[in-house]
Amino acid sequence: MIYDVLIIGGMDRGISYAKLTEYLNTGAVANVILLPDSGWRIATSLDNDKFAVVKARNLADAVNLAHSRAKQRVVLSPAAASYGFYKNFEERGRHFKELVNALK
Repeated sequence: MIYDVLIIGGMDRGISYAKLTEYLNTGAVANVILLPDSGWRIATSLDNDKFAVVKARNLADAVNLAHSRAKQRVVLSPAAASYGFYKNFEERGRHFKELVNALK
């Protein structure tokens, strides 16, 4: 199944994203939107010929980019901690929900 948009990224703790990038490089996602800092590092391992890779400045930017590209669904699956940007993952989730609801 190909997903329209996947938003990933967050605090970079230097962990390996090899398995994630291997999966993404299969073309299972049409658009990957990358948040700083880990997302931008992940970008260096992605095959831009198979899908769109876009760097976002922050979550609000990512949601707006996703809205302009999505046909059916957007998945926020950061694969990284929210610290440095949000107090915790709950706060990031609430902010994501607020941003999405503001588009309606």
